[in-house]
Amino acid sequence: GESLHRDVAAERADSARHAESWRTGGGPVWAQPAYDPASGLLYVNVGNPAPSNDGRRRPGDNLYTASVVALDAATGKMRWYFQAVPHDVWDSDLANPPVLATAGGRKLLLVAGKTGWVYVLDAATGALVRRSDPFVPQQNLFAVPTKEGVVMAPGPFGGANWSPSSYSPATGLLYVPATDWPFRFARGEESADTARKGEVWLGGEYAPAGSAPPSATLSAIRASTGKLAWQRRIGAFGGGTLATAGGLVFAGDGDGWLRAYDAATGTP
Repeated sequence: GESLHRDVAAERADSARHAESWRTGGGPVWAQPAYDPASGLLYVNVGNPAPSNDGRRRPGDNLYTASVVALDAATGKMRWYFQAVPHDVWDSDLANPPVLATAGGRKLLLVAGKTGWVYVLDAATGALVRRSDPFVPQQNLFAVPTKEGVVMAPGPFGGANWSPSSYSPATGLLYVPATDWPFRFARGEESADTARKGEVWLGGEYAPAGSAPPSATLSAIRASTGKLAWQRRIGAFGGGTLATAGGLVFAGDGDGWLRAYDAATGTP
């Protein structure tokens, strides 16, 4: 439901000129997938397209980047996909490992994004059931990068990144470690930047906006509603979370501590 400010007419006009863009189009898999032995489906989160800041040389939706792809493990065939950010020019991919859960008698796939939302999907069909409340501040989330640069948040290292989330069937909550770190995105000249094997390809540049250090939170999000149940401040760039049957959530903190929280209330 968000506008991505795309010039679709220009993309269609440029599609023939960039017909081979898929060869250097990115789409890494940053983290481990999830597997459901009952359905035989393997759920894979796919990363951002390249170059990350400039979509002019890769017109179209850039399937299947910034997507969840469900594969039949027995055949390797794609069963469904859900693209969170078509034609991503903000490095707003899905780096957080997907989590299977059951809520209200329905099997769900919970996917925490770098956009600052959790996407709750039907595990069988990939249909979007709901999008959660934001769990980090959002600023200029889908403003197209310019030559001068645009400040946006959560930023390429913000939102839910590589540190895994976890789910407790006892509380019905998904525990998401996330970072708030605004970045300035700039887009370079289209002809001045090309892909080079083994090198990062941005199509411009990005850097932290201002001198403020990144901040981070641990958020508990209810799978059945998408609402934020509780949130606690943690050290930036912490580890993943572990929800236990004993009613605790463990989280590796960026300051070197392993902390435990009450899974229902967030009390340390």
